[in-house]
Amino acid sequence: MTAGGADGLPPKADAAKRIVAILADAILAALILWVVDLLTWSLIAWLSMCGFLLFRDALGGEAGASPGKKLTGLRVLRGDGRPCDAMTSAKRNLSLVSGLLVAGLIAAVLSLLPIFGDWIAVAIGVLAALLTIGLELYKVLTDRRGLRVGDLLADTYVGDIRQPEEIL
Repeated sequence: MTAGGADGLPPKADAAKRIVAILADAILAALILWVVDLLTWSLIAWLSMCGFLLFRDALGGEAGASPGKKLTGLRVLRGDGRPCDAMTSAKRNLSLVSGLLVAGLIAAVLSLLPIFGDWIAVAIGVLAALLTIGLELYKVLTDRRGLRVGDLLADTYVGDIRQPEEIL
């Protein structure tokens, strides 16, 4: 795979666009967590949020475009240039979601102990999210091809599919 416009593939995505896309997806994930938590149990809400994050790159009308990527004109492409499908999305986003699932499990166990309250679940969840996203962002910013750990696991990259005239 050659990211960055070589061999006819879209050019590598700008880091600022990727940050805007992940922020948009994070807001949507938090909204899912909040709404589902209001309607059901916290565990179902947490799993719903993780499910969205796991498969977000295969949602919507355009394969490979999470809601945030759709907003910014980005698309996740496989190494052969085809759009990301559900299995590839799951493989790619496992590096993000695994940290959240482990944090949720730890928080759930700790919240059962009398010395901890529900606040521990929130604190651990936020810390895990910041650490996981921080590590992935560091990888995106330091890799010459803009790949994060999930891209390496799934043989994907994020390309900018908007034409210059579409942006203006």
